Amino acid sequence: MAEKCDQCLREIRRSSHPTATRTLCDSCYSSFMGLAAGYMAGGTMENAISTQGWFTRLRSRPRPNK
Repeated sequence: MAEKCDQCLREIRRSSHPTATRTLCDSCYSSFMGLAAGYMAGGTMENAISTQGWFTRLRSRPRPNK
């Protein structure tokens, strides 16, 4: 049986990302890390939410070929 994301309940196709309490897929992990980084940097939920959006878009960009 395939592993499922604890946040969105979708099947994890690539690698999973374990946190202290859950196992997350790539997109949920990007959101989680963006929220955590924004809250740590600014200390407010507004900063956490704005950083989450920025970080999620940054991680979803295609990587340039070298």
